[in-house]
Amino acid sequence: MKVNQLLFALLLCSLFSYAQQPYYNQRPEFLKANSVWAFGKNAGLDFNGGTPTAIHTELFSEEGCASVADPITGKLLFYSNGGQVWDANHRIMPNGYDLLGNPLTYFPSTGPYSTAQGVCIVPVIGTSDQYYLFSLSGITSGSRTSYGSLFYNVVDMKLNNGIGDVDSSKKNIPLNKEDFLSEGMIAVPGNNCDIWLMLHRYLPTKEEFMAYHITQDGIDTVPVISPSLTVGPRRQRTVSTMAISPDRQKIAITCGNAAYGILIGQFDPNTGQVNNVLSIGYAENDTNNFHSYGVCFSPDNSKLYIGAAKLWNSSQSMNHIYQYDLSRYDSNAISSSMQIVGSIMSQPFGMMKQYDDIIYNISLRGGEKNTYIHRINKPNLSGIACDFQINAIPLVPRDSSMSGLPNDVVFPLSHDTITALTLDTIICPNDHLVLKPKIDYQQQYIWNDDTTASDRIIDKPGVYWIVQTDGCQSYVDTFIVNVFDFPRPVINVNMLDLGIAGSFNYDHYQWLLNGNPISGATERNYTVSGNGDYRVVVKNEAGCTDTSDIYKVTNADEAAIPGVRAVAPQINFYPNPTDDIIYIQSPIAVDVSIFSIEGTLLTDVSDAKEVSLKDFANGLYLMRIYDKDGNLMKVVKGVKR
Repeated sequence: MKVNQLLFALLLCSLFSYAQQPYYNQRPEFLKANSVWAFGKNAGLDFNGGTPTAIHTELFSEEGCASVADPITGKLLFYSNGGQVWDANHRIMPNGYDLLGNPLTYFPSTGPYSTAQGVCIVPVIGTSDQYYLFSLSGITSGSRTSYGSLFYNVVDMKLNNGIGDVDSSKKNIPLNKEDFLSEGMIAVPGNNCDIWLMLHRYLPTKEEFMAYHITQDGIDTVPVISPSLTVGPRRQRTVSTMAISPDRQKIAITCGNAAYGILIGQFDPNTGQVNNVLSIGYAENDTNNFHSYGVCFSPDNSKLYIGAAKLWNSSQSMNHIYQYDLSRYDSNAISSSMQIVGSIMSQPFGMMKQYDDIIYNISLRGGEKNTYIHRINKPNLSGIACDFQINAIPLVPRDSSMSGLPNDVVFPLSHDTITALTLDTIICPNDHLVLKPKIDYQQQYIWNDDTTASDRIIDKPGVYWIVQTDGCQSYVDTFIVNVFDFPRPVINVNMLDLGIAGSFNYDHYQWLLNGNPISGATERNYTVSGNGDYRVVVKNEAGCTDTSDIYKVTNADEAAIPGVRAVAPQINFYPNPTDDIIYIQSPIAVDVSIFSIEGTLLTDVSDAKEVSLKDFANGLYLMRIYDKDGNLMKVVKGVKR
């Protein structure tokens, strides 16, 4: 295999691995798109610097919220509480208000109208600048008029001069209205360049998981239904949050009343179905006093974490984070594996969210007093080795996490089929080259240096590649760039005869006098006919050019060595111009070479007394006169008329 083929094969392997990676939340586009969080009361975190940095936002949300950044650059695009949408400049979009679903509204008797996971952002598949914004009002979220309704909007980043806005023709579209929806909502990548929007419904006689299928064709308004376990009294899982494992094989939903446990099901990314649902209890004697809220899987899928509260309204209760071992998919085994890995007094644990192999957590109660983010630093490890760290990250002063963290933004997993094109090309020394995809699909671009333009200027050899993607299919162009390495021209001097040193043959020569091209001087050698600055420009077969240093000629009117200087002026030519013969009068024997004005040798005459131009066309010729030792004595212009 050639080196170029080997490099290309390695590149393809890496790209296929990229497309098949099952851990959706470890993919580059996921990490970038979720790198800026907006949540709570004006709170935010920015992960683009490697470690989370507190930022100030304009968001106000009791619970449900979502934010999205550019999946390539990590630059904030917009965020929402379900009722309003703010742009990257932290201003409400011109059409980003009065959204239905999870707008935060206060009722005198019931308090805030809020849904735990009431907001979810999903890319419109097949585009790079449009997003669905789902807004959910759960059945227990506080509204006297809502029985669990779901709406969606489309945010188009091309609108409002590229800052983005809600498309007025795609605003407040009902997807499921007054259908006893619970408070949990998450998005999960499917296996076929699709996304499943997962919800949970509590009907008077049964519970169900609901999966709305999102593809390049849009949203299927008829959800896939999976029966859930129905345990205990009505409204047990209406207050709940959901989580999906990184390998997308398990889904979990919490319960506002711990007596009836957490549900864990096996998720099928191909169909959206949830099967083999288990009910997991706390395995404590006083389970009726514990309530689950936040839920998250460990990065390696081996653990499940639950944020729990004992006596929701108690100011003196000790609250815990529970860890469950999922190595055996059995209700009793999982329940009995429960360990307490973190505790806090008075503030129940709220939402959990995994990012870059760390789990972040907030307190549920305390409202504006929640000025820190907790963290599980090593969530793959068992028990307290998971390293729960309370108050790990301070927020901007006077900002608060309230009760919720932003819902994850997920992207469809690309098809495994990749169209790959390899383009070998050449760059000239000390030059630059513009690389462009062979076929421009005018989609989303990313080069191997993370730049996002459709073309790229390079000045070094190497392997370069660009991926174009429509969110489903990836098209790859690979450029293997080599330098055409050829020697720089160096002028070699023999009296008044200029030539190129070395044996390398260039494809083209052009001699210059004082910076200007000499007409016809396009051979490897050139005999000067006047004083000045001489250079030669050469070009190789790849079209690369280079120019020699200047050689300054000051003795074009006399011979170049002392022994010849006295004789050269005594050599005369006549008649000149001539119709036939030019006679040579010289005190010494000389040889003559006749060249065309373009520098082509026409004839040599030894012991010349005369030269005949009889068979030559009318015009100008150069006669180079040598002594018998081969020294160039002078150059004379001969004219045939």
